[in-house]
Amino acid sequence: MKTINFEKAFSYPFAKSSRLLNFLWVLLPLIGWFALYGYTVRIIKGFTEQKFKQMPALELGEDISLGFFMFLKSIPGFLVIWAALFLTTLIPFIEIPLYIIAIIMMPLLIVHFIVKQTVVSLMEYSELKVIFSDFADYLIALIKGILAGMIYLVIMGIPVGLVVLLGFVMKINFWTVLLLIALGIPATMIAFMCFAASGVTKNLFIADFYGRNNLASRVVKSAPKKLVPVKKTVVPVKKMVAKKPVVKKKVVVKKKSVAKKVTKKPATKKLATKKTVAKKATKKPKRK
Repeated sequence: MKTINFEKAFSYPFAKSSRLLNFLWVLLPLIGWFALYGYTVRIIKGFTEQKFKQMPALELGEDISLGFFMFLKSIPGFLVIWAALFLTTLIPFIEIPLYIIAIIMMPLLIVHFIVKQTVVSLMEYSELKVIFSDFADYLIALIKGILAGMIYLVIMGIPVGLVVLLGFVMKINFWTVLLLIALGIPATMIAFMCFAASGVTKNLFIADFYGRNNLASRVVKSAPKKLVPVKKTVVPVKKMVAKKPVVKKKVVVKKKSVAKKVTKKPATKKLATKKTVAKKATKKPKRK
């Protein structure tokens, strides 16, 4: 992923220059400060997502809420940092090197806090290891941000300086005062817009560095692992003779039929009647 160049960085705030007037909310205490803080958080988070087309629109209610809660979340982290820097003042020969280290590393830590938006994220010092993944690139991004701020400072001073110079050269009278006011108002507006643009641009390069390196680390983590080719071992298989399947005959067991018991009627002896007796008596004897 390519780094953002100076031309694109300087053109970003002026792509829709009317939105630089959103920074005038700084003149309204508390509500304006929280709105501006939340608005700046959204801009810097957009840089980490490679959104360099133009500044977003101000969403007053959302930005006030975001700025307020981000302010509360930042208190513990900044207290720890300030306490650590205060303790370094008690140790000689360490104070200056630690201040230099803090100046170098704090911008990235703040960007990390803006992206994660948690209380702990401002104290996640392990995230600073991203700096050492490409220290030269980070140092260049830091220097670019400082140079951008200085360039805007010079541009901001030109119109204000000219008005002040005219005030010294010209004789002070009613008309000169009117002229200075007429020139001073647009000069002040230009200076303010340059000041707002410098605040946006100087954070752009560090946020771009954070976004590029974080995206690269996410891609590496999500990359599929290389599959190790497995050697195929051929095992000799004996030829198997196909046997006919044995069909088991079903043995049908017939149930013995139970003979029905016939109930015989008891034989009843016939009573000899007179006729039968007479017949037996009248039987002729057989001839020999």
